[in-house]
Order: sequence, then C-alpha cells, then structure tokens
Amino acid sequence: MENPDAKTGRNILGIVVLFLLTLVSGGVIGVVTFGISRIIYLILIFPAFMGIAGGLILHKAIKQFKLNIPLIGIVFGVLMGLSIYGTFHYAEYLNFKSEAREYLNEQLIAEFGQTDSQIVNVLFNEILLEETGYTGIVGYIMVMASEGVSIGRVFSGSSMNLGTFFSYIYWLVEFLLIAGVSVSMGKAAASEPFCDFCDDWYGKEYSIGAAHIEQTARLVQILQAHEFEKAAAILEIEADIPSVDVYLQSCSKCQRGNSVLTVKNATFDSKNRVKMKPIYTAVLEPGQREILLKELKRPN
Repeated sequence: MENPDAKTGRNILGIVVLFLLTLVSGGVIGVVTFGISRIIYLILIFPAFMGIAGGLILHKAIKQFKLNIPLIGIVFGVLMGLSIYGTFHYAEYLNFKSEAREYLNEQLIAEFGQTDSQIVNVLFNEILLEETGYTGIVGYIMVMASEGVSIGRVFSGSSMNLGTFFSYIYWLVEFLLIAGVSVSMGKAAASEPFCDFCDDWYGKEYSIGAAHIEQTARLVQILQAHEFEKAAAILEIEADIPSVDVYLQSCSKCQRGNSVLTVKNATFDSKNRVKMKPIYTAVLEPGQREILLKELKRPN
C-alpha cells in the first residue's frame, strides 16, 4: 500500500495539473466551437458535444492521475463547464467588439478624416455604458440579452426571438447541459473501483455465470443472503438471451481488496441489439469472493 503522505502529495499534484488542464482544454473547446458557430450552430446539440468533449478529457485525466475522489469529478466538471462556456461567450464578445470598432473607425474617418484606436475604445465602452450601465463583457451580455436570442431552423429564414428574460434562461440551460455532462463523466471516472493496496484502478469486470432471465429475482435473493452454493446450482457458464448475468470486478494485480459483484439482465432491444441493465450490485470481501468462485468452480 502506498505511503499516505506520498499519496496525498500525488493527489495535490494531480489536482493542480487537472486544474490547469481543465482551464486550457475548456478554453480550446470554447474557441473551436465559436469558430464553427460562425458557420452553423445547433442549439442544445452543440452544448451537449462541448460537454462530452470536456467530459472525455476529465475522464482521461482523472484516471491518469488516479484521483479516485467523486467530489473531484463534480467540482472539475463544473469548472470545465465554466471554462468552455465562458470562453465561448468571451470569443463572441471579442468578435462583437472587433465589428463595433471597425464600424466606429469608419464613422470617425468619414467625419474627421482620421481615426484613433484609444478614442474608438472609449467610444465603444461609452456606448455599452449608456445602453446597459456596464462596460466590457458584462455590458455585451446585457446588450445581447436585450436584443434577445433568436432561434430558427437550419436553412430557414424564419426564427423566434426569446426576448431578454428567456435569453438568460436559454444561456443558463446551455451552461447546465455542458457542465452536467462534464460532471457526469468526471464523477463516473472518479467513482470507479480502486485498489488501495496496489494504488491502481480495478481491472475490467468479467462474467462468472448466467441463467435464464426468469431466475433474476431468486438469484438476487440468494446472492444477498450470500448463499453461494445455491447460486452455483443456478448459474451456468453462459445462457441464451434473455438472461440474467453475474459479473465480478476486482484488482487485476492482487486479491487483497474487495470485489464488486453486479447482476445484469441481458435482453434484445427493438433493433435486435443486446442491452444490459444492472439489477443488483454488492461488494464482496476477499473471503466471500473466494467462496463464490470455488462454488462456481471458477479460477480465483
């Protein structure tokens, strides 16, 4: 087992690196999405993809740095959402500012025959201040909200304006979607079984037996009572679908830690694809796992 002080130091380093990675990768995702949005932007779909992209990065990093703390997945999932969506809107603000400056430059040249970048910046901020009471990106957001977000069909000239209040609601929904997906994927990674003895993630789950799906309720009841001899009498190596399947997950390097036992129903969906639905999950101590595998005549 790893020294507690060494593990704490590694976790701190991992969190610092994850923090920087979240900010940088979130910024990149936001910028890339902004660039694509200049051509096309699909409401709710793009935020979902942004969340998935951020979640995949979190999942990979959490596994790499062995951060088996679910709260980390939640906190950094929210931070990823803020980084992605904040960068996306800041890029829109910079684009808006660039277009406004270009317009003001043209006006100054037309009226005075020359322009000045400092004067243009002052005029830009004064316009925002007069319209909203704020300068910078806050003023920009308020201007955009007052104009209202327009939602229309792709390749269609018609659109619906949400108005000020519902524009804020719409932006909130997009952020929650991005952050929600990132949180879900980050938390899932950090919640996966972890061996404190080997300081590593568990190996992949593997099947230890199956039976006809009608045996589901009885099998779960038997496993809950730890009556492994009776379970062995029901389970076969494999069974035709629809079936009830039993999986075991444990450390692939040692047998000293607990194991995760999962019971799943295997059925066919409407497209004739196999669908696995978890029914029951339990934690087995090393001794219980050994007895179960011995009764099933499976290698330990």
